[in-house]
Order: sequence, then C-alpha cells, then structure tokens
Amino acid sequence: MKILSQGRRLWQSSSRQCGEPIAVCCFLCFDDKPLDADDKAKLAENPQYAPLIALEDANSKAFKVSLKDSCGGKCALCTPLGICGITACVSRKEMLDTMRNGIEDYSCCQGHCSGCACVPECKGSTAGMLCEGCCCPVLSLSFTRIEVMRTRGLTPDKTDYQLMRCSNCLQAISAACSCVACVLSIFVGGEVGHVARLAANITEGVACCFTFSVSGCMYVQVMTELELHKAEQDAKAKKPLEAVRTGKEMDRN
Repeated sequence: MKILSQGRRLWQSSSRQCGEPIAVCCFLCFDDKPLDADDKAKLAENPQYAPLIALEDANSKAFKVSLKDSCGGKCALCTPLGICGITACVSRKEMLDTMRNGIEDYSCCQGHCSGCACVPECKGSTAGMLCEGCCCPVLSLSFTRIEVMRTRGLTPDKTDYQLMRCSNCLQAISAACSCVACVLSIFVGGEVGHVARLAANITEGVACCFTFSVSGCMYVQVMTELELHKAEQDAKAKKPLEAVRTGKEMDRN
C-alpha cells in the first residue's frame, strides 16, 4: 500500500507540473531543443525550409495549441481517421482554401519534394491530393503543418519536438527489427525466425499506434490554427466596411 500511495503521489505531482498525465510518458526522455546548427544549415539549402529556420532563430510565436494539449475527444476521433488519410486530405484542402487560392495551388507534397524525380507535380489535381493523403497520410499532414507554420510564422512547442522525435525513434526501431526479422527468417528460420517476425510485428504495431496518435494531435493543432487564421482574416475584412459605415454616418450628421 505504501508503494501504491507513493506512485499515486508521483503521478499527481507530474500531472500538476506538466498540466496533463501524458507528461509522465516516455517521450519526455527525448531532447526538447530545436534543431542544431548543422541540421539548420542543411535545411537552409532548401528554399522551402529556409523561412522556417529564420522563424525559429527569431523566436517567433508558438502554436495556439501544442501537440500534448490537443489530446482529447477530437484527437481520439481523428486518430483512426488519419490511418486512411481522411485527416490529411481534409487539412490540406482547408489550408488551400484558407491560406492559398484553393485546389489550384495544390502540388504534390506542396513542393517540399519537388527535387525528387519520382515525385510528380500534380499541379491543381484533386486526385493527386487524395492519393497523397491516402498513400502517405502522416507525411502529407506534416507538409500541411509546415505550410501553416510558414504562413502564420509559427514554431513548434518543446513537447512537440519530443513527441515527433519519439515517433521517429520508434519508427527507426521498427524498421531495424523488421530487417533483423527478415534476415533471421531467411538464414535461420524455424522457431527463431517465427519469434523474430512476431517481435517485429509487435514493434511495428506500437510504432504505428504512437505515430498515428501524434498525427491525430497534429490535425487538431493545424485545424485550430486555420480557424484562427480565418477569423483574423474575416476581422480584417470587416474593418474597412466598418470604417466606411462610420464615415457615412458622420456625413449624415
């Protein structure tokens, strides 16, 4: 009982410090710092990422909702929808309608992989957007998030870095386990190969569950920013109309 009470106090204290019980998860073991100088130099060579590096160096504003704070009912609903690419397609379409000129400004990966010969441009193609979202749902949603960051001048929260690095680490471990299982199945076989494949499948399941959970949080984060952007644009559009209306009323008086 004493051990249980100590564990309960530790859980409660961690939750109070970080705002949510999720803060005690393993992702906190990962570095929460932005990119180092070498990584920034590599990304700065790509004109698509250079503005993001400048924003990070300028200590620009963070997202209205961080990834850890976006966990909730919406995230739980969006996570399974993200597996089949629905959230990726919806968020990209909303971003294009809100921040660009609609589907006309769509391009595959939104231009972030334009240097790859195997990636078609698919300029203004709705079918291309659907294929991208369904075939690469997490990657497509990430590109949409980058476009929102560029337009609104945003940088990730510290826990955003931790969650994404944890997801990347789990995917790397899953890939390594799959390679080991493939080798053991071919050259050893038998019970060893069966156990290796089982371990690889379990690791892949854990990694995919975590990654799609993060993508659900990312969808909520992106859509929140798009709603704010739309509200801000509507408010700016109303100001001239209000000024004209006020001027007419003054002229009447």
